[in-house]
Amino acid sequence: MIDKEKTYRRLARPDRDDIERYLNHGKSLTWIAKELGFATSTIMREVRQRRTDMGYRRHTTSGNLSNLCAYYKTCEKRNVCTVCQRKAHPRCATCNTVRCSNMCKEFVRYYCPATQKSPYVCNSCRKSTGCSFHKWRYLASEAQKAADECKVASRAGIDTDPAVIKAVNDIIRPLLAQGQSPGQIWLSHADKIPFSRRTFYRYNDLGLFGMTAFALPRKVRYKQRRKKPKAGILKVASGHTYADFSALDEEVRDSVVEMDSVMGCKDDAGSILTLHIRRLRFQIGIKLACHDCAHVKAALDWLESILKERFAEVFGIGLCDRGIEFHDTSGIQASSIFEGRERMHLYYCDAHHSEQKGSAEKNHVEFRKVVPKGTSIDKITNYDLATVFSHINSTPRRSLFGASPMQLAMEVLPKEFFDELGLSLIPPDEVILSPNLLKQP
Repeated sequence: MIDKEKTYRRLARPDRDDIERYLNHGKSLTWIAKELGFATSTIMREVRQRRTDMGYRRHTTSGNLSNLCAYYKTCEKRNVCTVCQRKAHPRCATCNTVRCSNMCKEFVRYYCPATQKSPYVCNSCRKSTGCSFHKWRYLASEAQKAADECKVASRAGIDTDPAVIKAVNDIIRPLLAQGQSPGQIWLSHADKIPFSRRTFYRYNDLGLFGMTAFALPRKVRYKQRRKKPKAGILKVASGHTYADFSALDEEVRDSVVEMDSVMGCKDDAGSILTLHIRRLRFQIGIKLACHDCAHVKAALDWLESILKERFAEVFGIGLCDRGIEFHDTSGIQASSIFEGRERMHLYYCDAHHSEQKGSAEKNHVEFRKVVPKGTSIDKITNYDLATVFSHINSTPRRSLFGASPMQLAMEVLPKEFFDELGLSLIPPDEVILSPNLLKQP
C-alpha cells in the first residue's frame, strides 16, 4: 500500500537507484511505485522522461545489416538502390550489402514494442545485447543529472515570449512619458499585460525594457527634508480636535473632506486650496489670490453658491491642519446662503501630524508630478488648474477597483459643479501626469 506521507515527496538519488535496480530485475512500474511509496504515474513519467537513449547497435562488418523497416518481413520491393551488382537479387529487405531503409521513400521505422509501453526501457530484456533496434535504458546517474539540469533551467531566464515583451514595451513607454505611474497603466491595460507590476520591475532590472530607475515614478526616492516647526500654532477649541474627529462613527469619518493648501514660490502671494473628498478619492483645487482666511472663506462661499443645499451633504465635515489660512473656524463653518446655519463642521489635525489627512497629502504627490515644487502658483491660471485636476481625477485607482475618482464623482455631484470648475473626464490613455501637460498647445 502507498505510504500517504511519501506520496507527494520528490524523487531523490536513492529512489532513482532503486528504480534502476528493480527495472534490471524485471519488476513492473506498478510494483516499483508501490514498493517506493510513489504514485504509479510518477514512476511512469520518471522512466519515460529520464531514460537514456542508447541508439542502435553498430555493426563492424559490411554484412549482417539488420533492416529497420516495420515492413521488412512482407516488403517485396527489388532494385531500390544502384549499388548492388547482383541482378537476380531477391527482396531488398533481405539484403546484407546495403540497408534499403536508407533509400526507400516508403520506409517506416520499426520500434520495439517493449519501449513503446511499460516499462519503456530495455533494462531487463534478454535480447537487448544482440538487438538491432532502438534501445533505451534507465540509468540512475543520468536520470539524476537530467533532473538537476531541469531544476536549474526552470528557474533561469524569463517565462515570457519576446514578442510579448515588445508589445508590453509599446504600451508602457508612451504612457510613462506622459507621467502615468505603472499602477495606473496596469489598471487601464490589465487585459493586455500578462504579468504583474512587480514582475515588470524585475524584468526591467534584467534590462528587458531598457528603462532606468529615473524613468519610473517613485522608483527613486529622495531623502526627506526636515521642516522647522512654525510659530504661532492655532490652539484648537474643544469639539474641533482630532480626538473629537476620531470619536465619530467610521461611516461619518469616511465622508470627511480633507482641506489643505499647496504653496508655490517664496514670492508668490497666493496659493491653491485643495479639497479632497475621502470616500470618492476625488480632489479639487481652487486658486486663492492671497493665502489667508478671508480667501479660503470666499472660495467655500463660491462652492456653496454652486451646490446650495447639497454643500452640507458633500462638504459637511472638514479636516484640515492648523495653518494660518484655516484659523477662522466660525467664518469657514457659517453658511453664506442660509443665515444662522452651519454648512460645515471643522476639525483640526494634531500639530505636525499631516499624516492624519494622508489622502489629501498623497494626492498632492500626483499634483507635484505636473506642478513641481518651485513653480510659481501666481502664473498658473484657473484653466491650467482645471486641466491638472481633470487628469489627476481621471487616473484609475486600485482602491476603486479600476474606476477613476472622476467617474464616481460624476455619479454623485451635479453637472453644474463640473462645469463651473472646468473639470472633465479624460480617457485613461490620454492622462498626462508630467510638466508637459501644461505645455500642451
